[in-house]
Amino acid sequence: METISNSINYSIDNICEIYMFYVNNIWGRLPILIYPSDFIKNNTDKMRAINIHGIWHLGIEEKTLNEQIGLRYRGKIYLASKMFLNSRIKTVHLSDYKEVFNPRIIVIILALPINLANFGEYLLDKLSESIMLRFEFSLYQLIEFEIAKREKIRTLKIEEQIEKGENVKKNIRNLIGNICYQFFSYLIDQTCKLN
Repeated sequence: METISNSINYSIDNICEIYMFYVNNIWGRLPILIYPSDFIKNNTDKMRAINIHGIWHLGIEEKTLNEQIGLRYRGKIYLASKMFLNSRIKTVHLSDYKEVFNPRIIVIILALPINLANFGEYLLDKLSESIMLRFEFSLYQLIEFEIAKREKIRTLKIEEQIEKGENVKKNIRNLIGNICYQFFSYLIDQTCKLN
């Protein structure tokens, strides 16, 4: 028999999707994490809404931290905001190749059914704040992981980047799952109290 918590987890995975992208000049929009599963990036219908989202039309100078941009598409609301982090990430310049500290952009998009749109702003803020609080200085490892996976020849350093990145990805995925579980459990509890 399925427990209530398993039922809630199953429901969350069906109604809530979170997309995280690293954005830069070289890689463009690099998906670094999709919740509940990275396999969603193979679903062209779901990714269509992500690709046409208005967040991509804002320049770097147009910071949307604490400002959310929404898109309604096929019965869902896609709320997005940018997170800016100062992390150690390799940067290619015309004259050299070095590690520098530059502001980097992470775009986070939350997809919910339209009837839950009123709760999306709070949930997206909670997710963004929690991810930045716990992973601000290790998000670069997730970015390096996604870039390293594309390398054809894997050196020891690349293997280490992949291992570190997988751990960061697993930890962020667990954090997202816990936040969503607590959020929807509270929402269900409050709805039951009203009835």
